[in-house]
Amino acid sequence: MTEPIHIPVHLDARCFRRYCAFDALIRQRRWYWPLLLSMALITASLAGLFGWLPMSDGIKGLLMGLGLAVPMVNLGLYAIQVEAQVAGQHLKDAPLVYTLRLDDDGVQITNGQKEEPPVSLSWNGLWAAFRHRGDIYLYVRPERALILPGGQASVSTDGVWAFIRAHLGPEKCFDRQKARAR
Repeated sequence: MTEPIHIPVHLDARCFRRYCAFDALIRQRRWYWPLLLSMALITASLAGLFGWLPMSDGIKGLLMGLGLAVPMVNLGLYAIQVEAQVAGQHLKDAPLVYTLRLDDDGVQITNGQKEEPPVSLSWNGLWAAFRHRGDIYLYVRPERALILPGGQASVSTDGVWAFIRAHLGPEKCFDRQKARAR
């Protein structure tokens, strides 16, 4: 039996933004479809500009403008949504959001915001774990993760990652730090 790891998670705005960027842009690749639409609109505009497709100057300009605006609007709306979540959860003060206890049986989550009984999850019930830029994201389901900011555990971040990898299994653990180093 290994020693349990305690992690009081004080989540600040910067860490939450880092998680949101990772989840949306790297894990889910939400940039793909807006970029593809943008490229199609710009290509159609250029085809009209070079005379490959007959169209008026107004349509060429409209297609080019939409092609350039789609990714900017998409990222702008996403940034507004993330900032609204930061403000709504008062993350500028880095509150204690939850405390995690990792042991051989699973993960125990104690809410740091309100009084309620702890929630226990078995290692088999967890979806995946990702390590990125010094933080660990422990996904309960594909749409919900526990954020473990680096340096907040009773052991090093490498120690937490090794513990999670040993209990969750290497097939469910993805180290984005090693992927960037290659």
